[in-house]
Amino acid sequence: MASESSMPQVTPADQGLLNQFSTQIRHRDRLAAVLSQLEFEKEQVDDLSLELEMIDDEKVSWIPSGTSALNGISTITNTLNASRVDNTEGAIAHECFVKLSVEETLERLEQRGELLDREIDETKTKVESLDTTLKELKTTLYAKFGDGINLER
Repeated sequence: MASESSMPQVTPADQGLLNQFSTQIRHRDRLAAVLSQLEFEKEQVDDLSLELEMIDDEKVSWIPSGTSALNGISTITNTLNASRVDNTEGAIAHECFVKLSVEETLERLEQRGELLDREIDETKTKVESLDTTLKELKTTLYAKFGDGINLER
């Protein structure tokens, strides 16, 4: 074990690097959580699109307006299942519904899927960039402090 006298002094520049590392790793963790949520939503959109493609074009989808269904789809799977009953009056699970044809719903799902793909790609790029920055910071800090510092999780 290294003695305290053999440990390099922590300069203000070193402290700045440590602070930058801490900030960057927290930012990376937040982006990783966002990425996970985006991928989950994309999977739901894809699954829902496949389900809707199997439904007759004559049937109508009732979509709660309070969800992101009007801008895309994220939480309508339960509503879709509820509206599968051959009931043109719709299924009430929320206060307000918007009546869309299957074709319109598929079009909105496709648009949402494309948006999610772009957001996923952008987020992955940011995470990869942060990984590169973190690797460089680790290299610099380990070069100076060696075993006297632990930057691993």
